[in-house]
Amino acid sequence: MAETFTDNLKLSKRDTGDLNWGAGANTNLDVVDGHAQLKNLRPPRTLIASLGSGGVGANLLGITTYFYKITAINELGETTENKIPVVTEAQITEPASPVPIILSWETVPGATGYKIYKGTSANAELFLTQVAGGASATFTDTGNTVTQAGQNVPATNAALLSVTGIRKLGEAAPLRGDVKLEAGPNVVLTQDPAANKIKIEATSSGGVTSLRKEGDPSGLTGDVKLRAGTNIALTQETLQVDGSDVVAGIELSIVADIVRQQRTLECAHECRDVLADMPATDHTDCAPRQLASDNLPPSS
Repeated sequence: MAETFTDNLKLSKRDTGDLNWGAGANTNLDVVDGHAQLKNLRPPRTLIASLGSGGVGANLLGITTYFYKITAINELGETTENKIPVVTEAQITEPASPVPIILSWETVPGATGYKIYKGTSANAELFLTQVAGGASATFTDTGNTVTQAGQNVPATNAALLSVTGIRKLGEAAPLRGDVKLEAGPNVVLTQDPAANKIKIEATSSGGVTSLRKEGDPSGLTGDVKLRAGTNIALTQETLQVDGSDVVAGIELSIVADIVRQQRTLECAHECRDVLADMPATDHTDCAPRQLASDNLPPSS
């Protein structure tokens, strides 16, 4: 007979044959396998609906049957409804004069809360409300809350309990199994088994460690102050980094044109004039003279 296996625990699923295993049994094996090895948070396995007393709002009607489902949630996501051995769904019919409906369920270790779904037909429930706290075990539907159209019970369990893989940002395939973290330069890793976490810290504060004039062998450290000189302004302000981190910065800006230093040249011709920022070769009206010192005429 044909045989297939579940993904995680490799439970044997057999087609209908001598053992008369059917689709229902195979489906349950898949659900068990889906919760294997604490991979996912499991949903509550029981949900009971009972009638209370008192007035109700417009969302509970007399002589009407209501159906409820419940899921568990944690920081990472939400479970499906319980499906082992069959789908967990509470059903109750209101009397002619409707009263509040009290729901109670089995709490789930690791849950941070629960979501309640409600409908007027089986397996067609819509989100009604969320109950905070993993230890919460009851909710009273007073008919004052409207169900949310389009928000059905999830088809897959997204409430993970363990890391399924780890990868560098941008990498397509994650690493699996016993993945180890290695500390690089200026980084220290601290594993805290009690809190079930690994802390990554920088051992250096980074940034500017000292300030020095170019050419000086050693830098200034500590509370170094900058003083503005001629034609220089210093402006201290906060700068935005990556839209999140705010750091202090100092901007150096030139606030005035620096007067160009002019050269003085002596004419290389006989006039011996002192020229301002003019090449001597442009002084063409003067007769040439010998550049050798012993042939120079005396200055007037």
